[in-house]
Amino acid sequence: NPDVDAVVKNGRRVYLTISGGEVLVIVPALRGRSVRDAKFTLEHGGLRIGDVEYAGSDAYPENTIVEQSIQPGMKVSKSTPVKIIVSRGKELQQITVLDFTGKTLSEAERLITQQGLKLGNITLQASFDLIPNTVVDQFPRGGESVVAGQAVDLFVIKAGKPKEEIQHPKN
Repeated sequence: NPDVDAVVKNGRRVYLTISGGEVLVIVPALRGRSVRDAKFTLEHGGLRIGDVEYAGSDAYPENTIVEQSIQPGMKVSKSTPVKIIVSRGKELQQITVLDFTGKTLSEAERLITQQGLKLGNITLQASFDLIPNTVVDQFPRGGESVVAGQAVDLFVIKAGKPKEEIQHPKN
């Protein structure tokens, strides 16, 4: 004061305001918070949410922040974006199902359990032509990818006469 380029009397006082530098804010801890809560907290402190990525986490529930790009307690410029990584929850292990056709029911059951799957429904199909207690089909099919713990349904041969097809007389 007075303004720049103002003409003043000789010896008059000129007041200066000295800048303290750029305003810095402290980054809050976001780990364990929801995205909504983190956004509110950051904006309240003069920061903003940056990129949002998602990753599986056994330690944090779904939609909870597991990591942030700037460590809590650091001082940064206002409006700095803070990138966050959000939990998708537990990663479900994928298993490729073996082909159980041609195996005995007990062998298929043992292999299903070893794979981390469980035995589902067993459908018995009568046949004179095939060996009893043999798996002839399955669902899901061999080679398909499923979540650990999923049930595998088996179609197994039992001894006996298959259902006869009913012949309709031709008109």
